[in-house]
Amino acid sequence: MRRIKELKNKLMLTAVYIVFLLIFWGLKLPCIYKHFLGIECLGCGMSRAYFSVLKFDFAAAFNYHPMFWSVPIAYIFFLFDGKVFGKKCLDYAVLILITLGFLINWIAKLW
Repeated sequence: MRRIKELKNKLMLTAVYIVFLLIFWGLKLPCIYKHFLGIECLGCGMSRAYFSVLKFDFAAAFNYHPMFWSVPIAYIFFLFDGKVFGKKCLDYAVLILITLGFLINWIAKLW
């Protein structure tokens, strides 16, 4: 029962997060990180990538942000408390690879 309550809370948090994202997108607010620091954040291009995915234009999505595919995987980790594959080392390896992918993409964009 406790597990179901936690899952409901996470789904509610997700819904609130999506509403805020849609509000920010609707107001056409710039990336705060880029606005104040003048450089792109690790997630810059992710919104455009997902709008491309909604149009089934995966090539454009990859061009906007090559790590767009990893967010659903990270979300599954969030929902299941980081225990997806049943082996701690495999769970950590996937999360480390996703993190490295974001960092490598970010460094490449900075150059």
